[in-house]
Amino acid sequence: MEGASSMMEGASSMMEGASSMMEGASSTYVTFEGVSENPNIVEEEHKVLSYWKNIDAFNTSNQLAKNKKAFIFYDGPPFATGLPHYGHLLAGIIKDCVTRYHYQCGFSVERKFGWDCHGLPIEYEIEKENNINKKEDIFKMGIDVYNEKCRSIVLKYSNEWVKTVERIGRWIDFKNDYKTMDVTFMETVWWVFSQLYKRNYVYKSFKVMPYSCKCNTPISNFELNLNYKDTPDPSIIVGFVLLSDFPAVEEEECQVEEVKKLLGEKLAVLYDQKREHCPEGESATGEAAGGAAASGAAGAAGGVCPPAQSEILAWTTTPWTLPSNLALCVNENFTYLRIHHVKSNRVVILGEFRLEWVMKELKWNVEDVKVLNRFKGKYLKGLRYKPLFSYFYDKHGFKERAYKILADDFVTDDAGTGIVHCAPTYGEDDFRVCKNNGVIDPEKSIFIDPIDANGYFTSEVEMVQNLYIKEADNVIKKFLKNENRLLSNNTIVHSYPFCWRSDTPLIYRAIPAWFIRVSNSTKELVKNNETTYWIPYHIKEKKFHNWIRDAKDWCISRNRYWGTPIPIWADEKMETVVCVESISHLKELSGVKDVNDLHRHFIDNIEIENPKGKDHPKLKRISEVFDCWFESGSMPYAKVHYPFSTKKEKFDNIFPADFIAEGFFSQEVTRYECLKKKQFFFEEGWVHKNDNIMDRWIFSCIQKLTKLVHVEMKAYKLYNVLPKLLQFIENLTNWYIRLNRDRMRGTLGEENCLQSLCTTYKTLYLFTVLMAPFTPFITEYIYQQLRRVVRSAADKGASSQRGAADKGASSQTGGADQSVHFLMLPQVDENYAIDYEIIELIEKMKTVILLGRVLRERRKVPSKKPLKKITILHPTKEYFEKFDQIMHYIKEELNVLHVDCSHDTSCIEFTAVPNYKTLGNKLGPNLKTIQNKIKNMDTKSIKQYQVEGKITFEGVTLEGDDILVQMKPTVQEKNTDMISNESVTIFIDFTTDQQLENMANARELCNHVQKMRKNLSLNQNSPVKMYFYIADETLRSNMVSEMAYIRKCLRRELHVLPSQADYEGLSGKMHDEEIVLAGCPVRLVFAQA
Repeated sequence: MEGASSMMEGASSMMEGASSMMEGASSTYVTFEGVSENPNIVEEEHKVLSYWKNIDAFNTSNQLAKNKKAFIFYDGPPFATGLPHYGHLLAGIIKDCVTRYHYQCGFSVERKFGWDCHGLPIEYEIEKENNINKKEDIFKMGIDVYNEKCRSIVLKYSNEWVKTVERIGRWIDFKNDYKTMDVTFMETVWWVFSQLYKRNYVYKSFKVMPYSCKCNTPISNFELNLNYKDTPDPSIIVGFVLLSDFPAVEEEECQVEEVKKLLGEKLAVLYDQKREHCPEGESATGEAAGGAAASGAAGAAGGVCPPAQSEILAWTTTPWTLPSNLALCVNENFTYLRIHHVKSNRVVILGEFRLEWVMKELKWNVEDVKVLNRFKGKYLKGLRYKPLFSYFYDKHGFKERAYKILADDFVTDDAGTGIVHCAPTYGEDDFRVCKNNGVIDPEKSIFIDPIDANGYFTSEVEMVQNLYIKEADNVIKKFLKNENRLLSNNTIVHSYPFCWRSDTPLIYRAIPAWFIRVSNSTKELVKNNETTYWIPYHIKEKKFHNWIRDAKDWCISRNRYWGTPIPIWADEKMETVVCVESISHLKELSGVKDVNDLHRHFIDNIEIENPKGKDHPKLKRISEVFDCWFESGSMPYAKVHYPFSTKKEKFDNIFPADFIAEGFFSQEVTRYECLKKKQFFFEEGWVHKNDNIMDRWIFSCIQKLTKLVHVEMKAYKLYNVLPKLLQFIENLTNWYIRLNRDRMRGTLGEENCLQSLCTTYKTLYLFTVLMAPFTPFITEYIYQQLRRVVRSAADKGASSQRGAADKGASSQTGGADQSVHFLMLPQVDENYAIDYEIIELIEKMKTVILLGRVLRERRKVPSKKPLKKITILHPTKEYFEKFDQIMHYIKEELNVLHVDCSHDTSCIEFTAVPNYKTLGNKLGPNLKTIQNKIKNMDTKSIKQYQVEGKITFEGVTLEGDDILVQMKPTVQEKNTDMISNESVTIFIDFTTDQQLENMANARELCNHVQKMRKNLSLNQNSPVKMYFYIADETLRSNMVSEMAYIRKCLRRELHVLPSQADYEGLSGKMHDEEIVLAGCPVRLVFAQA
């Protein structure tokens, strides 16, 4: 922003300075209208928007590109139920930059806006407005009324979207937009689904899915990751009583050191305690011990023997799932312990690896615990236990099927007790393990799910009937405590998923749903991903690759209402299933002729004949609708109503996409610049006959930039383009224009002035067109000023030589030059080779000047004060080749009288220092050895490194910034200061004398005069005479001696008034002002000419 503004300010000054020279010139010139130095940016952007509207810019651009090759762009649809936010705008700007770029590269780019109209975002808005809390409320209202309410708010904020998108300068077609609720769109979604169904990619199954109780529907795994929160939940340990006798187990040998490593010294003592046996077959109370002592179980201190009854410890954060417990699960390969807690006289079983955590949770002390058995988890497999609740004990054969210990590798050693409580309805692994072991069979309805769609317990669990699951936690915990089954009751804060729409906690729940098979196509998908170009690249190689590789089958059904209905008709037992692929197909199968809408309330009541015959019941549509992500994925087909309105031949030309941008990428986009004044002249063919080094440098820079923009944009690396564009603004304004002010003002003659103005025009024109895709407003504003020159040249018959920036556009008709965004982007000029030597030479000049400025700031010497000499040092003579071409600019910018170049560096002491930022990863363990070698480098080696750019130590080559060279003078002179960077050293002599003082005073005097001219709005041609009067004779004489410099600087005469009388007697005074110069009063007078 700041750099771009300075570019316009510099260009404005250049135009103003050239205006006087243009007076009376025989060549054609045009006049630029003056604008404010501080324009109202918002106002100027609105003027541009009005201009685009007046010329119908977007539609005109489409007409101009009508017969060109297509660049295919897909724009994913947003929801219109909310206002656009920063993420939308950022993504929109990226899309706009890329599509503008390809249009200006000669492509036809269709850009149609789309709206996501279905799904929870819309439904949730209606439910908030109508206080709908349960699906029963929807049925009471009626699905027809509910859906029409949804339809009514779909485009609630569409006008705001249009205004905002147009305001940021994005060109996109809203008039021919697509909506996912359009019948044509929905019909194509049906067709896409039918193609998958025909290929056996569709199936129905019970699966555990993330489920929103508030929205009454499962959500995708993608949506699951959108809203995690740190949430407090119960953390309880429950004891399940074994019904089976504890079996004889093969004791694990206890390696003391291993145990100490696993559990620490404190817990390891448990294994060293002496075992004291109870009487055979008896407990401490004399009761039969059964098989409890069969493995040689030890007694406890004080003669208290462990009870025969053992408990399996399980940990959970969801007490509400415990009534649905049907199994426990261990890991066969893990080591488990059976321990006796003396104080509570309980025998419990847990994973050895979790002993420390469990004892901490239970607040058990080491001295109160005895290890009875140490064994592998395989010995627990198949043991039966007493259910905590009896609600389902006598149902579905669970008395035999369930309430036993299973084994599976999903049990890990990093959390809980090493035993997992399995409620198969509410856990993915629980469901899998219980199904594989015959505990449940959902397809045969051997399954339990005692909560309703809203997350409230049904009458199946009477204790918590009609309670919301989280409200049931406390009731269940109280019951377990009364039953002596609750061993610990704590709280944990953990990251937990919330519904991204309702902001309520999600649960995992096994539900019947429809799926698309993905897992059996992962190899093909991974292969296709390899042929896709991703930015950033690591998304392709890591995140997306891993996601595809591990892809799970996609749940595409939602138990909702406002969406595209899944086109499956079936009988009650799902034995006969028909997939409908279009409206005409539905009419044919049902006999219903009037099908004009495909939403649920229009088709749910339509029945179709059973293909088995009229003796069989008719088929009804299933209740589910599509996940709106399935609709979005169908967009390339559905937005053109394929294969109905658009046939295959045409579709093949617009599929697949060349570009999709649906992520959030960080880009800097500069929008604001301003242009000022005045008269400007453009001569064709200037560059090929121009020998000025600065002209050739800036044109080489714009050619190099042009090449870079095309290379990076073809790779979609916008993040590499923007910094280079901004860097060029710096080169143009703060270097080229600044260093060529005298030429532009005509001080060095008309030819030189014309050359510099033509260079600036050509460069600014090329840059404006090149930057147009990224900053549409300011480039349009600048172009409309520059365009007047082009049109003037065209009037003279020179339009065909407009240059690379407009290559191809001049042959177009219909106002192809009306907007910068109609023009083709510049290409590298084949007739002008990029001069990399000049670019390198100017970089050296810039380095010297920047170092000199730093030295001035360090010594607090203003740039207006002339200095005697600067000395530039470098170890090689070759460094100074062609320095004579830039010496003038160094003198002018650093305001020094003399510049010396020397390769004699004997006055400098060199020191080498390792750059740990680059060497750390490069050297690894060799860092210490090589850093010592770097520090011990002698002057000869350091100079050699500076010249050659590399050096080898211990077989390792160091180069570039691996070694930092520090320099300091061997002798420090009082009025001389030194500064260095990695390539060059400069000395500046700050000694002053009378000549330098006179020059400094003359420069300050000129500055005061220029400020007065500016404040009075005077220009170079204003009919005004300028005078100064200084009473101090010495200062007056010194200023008279500098009159040649003053005349050159002001480009006109500054008359001296010799005496007080001359000053007082001056007639026609317009302005009279006193300033102070070198401590003396000075009168500056402007009088009528």
